[in-house]
Amino acid sequence: MIEYEVTLDITDIDRDAYKVWLDSYTNETRQLPGFIDVRCSVTKVLDQYFACLRYIVRDRSVLDHFIKDKEKTFSKVESSIKTRILEEGDI
Repeated sequence: MIEYEVTLDITDIDRDAYKVWLDSYTNETRQLPGFIDVRCSVTKVLDQYFACLRYIVRDRSVLDHFIKDKEKTFSKVESSIKTRILEEGDI
């Protein structure tokens, strides 16, 4: 099992509209083959807002396919994306 975390700075966008889209997106992504769970949260830190998505996937091949084909969804905010991959035993 692998956890893939994506953090986005969403300070300068319509957060209400983003939250609606994010809920739909996470529900759809959960249905993809090899996905165990997708969790999301929106947090305010000082004067900035961040969305954190945590993808729990079966194995590295599922994650590699997702990154290659599906993460294009975030291309419009690419400069604000931070990612990290946690594999079993990393925590």
